[in-house]
Amino acid sequence: MLDMYLVEKEYKRNIKEAISNLKKNNFEVALDYIHKAMFRNDSSGEVHNLLGIYYEKKGDLNMAGKHYRAAWDLEPTFKAPMNNLQRITSYNYTRTEKYIEYGENFCRELINLDTRKLCINLQLK
Repeated sequence: MLDMYLVEKEYKRNIKEAISNLKKNNFEVALDYIHKAMFRNDSSGEVHNLLGIYYEKKGDLNMAGKHYRAAWDLEPTFKAPMNNLQRITSYNYTRTEKYIEYGENFCRELINLDTRKLCINLQLK
């Protein structure tokens, strides 16, 4: 149990550091943290969203789109990759930091979703 907690804690720290470094345009450091997070959870939509951001900022929209799609497929309730994919495929796309969604609110979105499910389940019983 403690091992799972430590793995999750390290995963979250790597995600946080990756986001911080992507925002500072420290691409290679960010990529290192993304890879560390991916090692801990390779089916994470968060990781693929961050890889999409990495490739978008490097100018490779094709790879960015692939990772945004993967993130959305892995976690359909995660809004950030869906919004990022829509943004990069729009006709009037211009890359601005202002509109990139890093997914920092993803945990809050999941908590709200779980709370709604719990309330619905309680009402059904």
